[in-house]
Amino acid sequence: MIILVDDEPDIVNVFGKVLQREGYQVREFTDPLKALDFFTTNPKKCSLAITDLRMPYMNCIEFASQVRRISSDVKLLLITAHETESYNDQITHLGFNGILRKPLLPRSLKMMVKKILGAPTQ
Repeated sequence: MIILVDDEPDIVNVFGKVLQREGYQVREFTDPLKALDFFTTNPKKCSLAITDLRMPYMNCIEFASQVRRISSDVKLLLITAHETESYNDQITHLGFNGILRKPLLPRSLKMMVKKILGAPTQ
């Protein structure tokens, strides 16, 4: 299962649909605290967390740190419209598997997720 977290509902909706059409199971969240809550109770079900850099309540570094505290197996993908240079050390330390820049084409997201996870299993 993929957890998709972005504070912009339109992005969550569009990217969620794109990934579902590719055959992936996706849980969509616009609130990183709710996404973290879900992950905390379902860590073994989640294979990838896709997160925006800047969100209310916590940024992707805080979110990914909490995810990593629970599981080192989950893959991480950052999507952002912002510069990440000041976060590079933390992104490396947390083991992000990729970064995609917004605006983002659906095909770029599909290709990156397939690269990270492989083809979805039905």
